[in-house]
Amino acid sequence: MYKHRPEKPTPLSAYKKTANKPAKQKQQAPLKLNLNSVFITSIICIAILFVSSFSYVTLNSQVLEAQHQLKLTNKIWQESLSQLNKLTSILAQAYDLDIIEEKAVNELLMHKPLPHQIVYIDIKKESFTEYE
Repeated sequence: MYKHRPEKPTPLSAYKKTANKPAKQKQQAPLKLNLNSVFITSIICIAILFVSSFSYVTLNSQVLEAQHQLKLTNKIWQESLSQLNKLTSILAQAYDLDIIEEKAVNELLMHKPLPHQIVYIDIKKESFTEYE
């Protein structure tokens, strides 16, 4: 079988790294977990969890309060709109000439004037009723 023979020394071989020698590896010191650092890390994580939970609850309550105010404002607006529509219908009835005529005939016992009772007035152009 084939056996490995060491190479013959040459004048430059002193400057070359030899492959036969294993490279020295730095031995890493085992990591020592300091109880203080673990305790501080856990306190920081708990504090972050507490602060984020507190901010979530606070923001959620603010959103719920805003939604409640919005619903209340919307309800008030709807009631105001309903009342406005009622008043508009009352005004429309009050200014409807047919209803006015009906009330005048039925309640006040008024009648339309006869043709000989109507007097036509000729208003001149220099009247105070016409504005320029």
